[in-house]
Amino acid sequence: MGFFGSDSLTSDEEAIIRYAKDLCQQLSVPELNPQRVSWSPLSRILVLQGIIRLPRRMMGHLTPDEWKPLIAAALIYEGLVGAARYRKMSDNKRLLTRFLPQNLVANLILVGVILLSFRVNEFVYKSALLFGGLAGWMAFELPMMRRFLFVNTKELQFRADKEAANIVETAAFLRVLEKIDKMGLDKTRLESLLRIGIRARQRIEKLQNH
Repeated sequence: MGFFGSDSLTSDEEAIIRYAKDLCQQLSVPELNPQRVSWSPLSRILVLQGIIRLPRRMMGHLTPDEWKPLIAAALIYEGLVGAARYRKMSDNKRLLTRFLPQNLVANLILVGVILLSFRVNEFVYKSALLFGGLAGWMAFELPMMRRFLFVNTKELQFRADKEAANIVETAAFLRVLEKIDKMGLDKTRLESLLRIGIRARQRIEKLQNH
């Protein structure tokens, strides 16, 4: 599938879809049923609603065989992330006894600061009060939300790579990651500047130590 949404598939894309369908069967997620390939500006490989979303900057640089371990790892990764988030959200005791009360206290304090600011006439003092209240709320709320709701996606990616290596040959997987690393295809320029995401080199090192 091209950049502009054409339904025609190249021979490489047809092969990628065949591999993806086989992997979905092996991983017991046949309902994903990949039918099309979409080239995305994002780094993430995703199989969703019948579409395989692949990084556009890798288009034409990898063969269908080289895409196979990457798609396998992506499918496993999405399953691991979904399961981890479900476990966190379904831990009702932890959610009710710790997260919700703490969240309520932080929100009540913020509301109190906002109401108090209405009684302050000076713009400078009012702005300082609001800014201080919001900064304090964020300093408390964001780490708490991270602790209770977020999952360690980097470790899950490494785990997904190890499980994918049991489906495809580890050597073949490493060759693909080495190729991506040498060509600098694993991150966008923005991701590199912000130092977010996982480098291919990190994945290689983890697989080699597996």
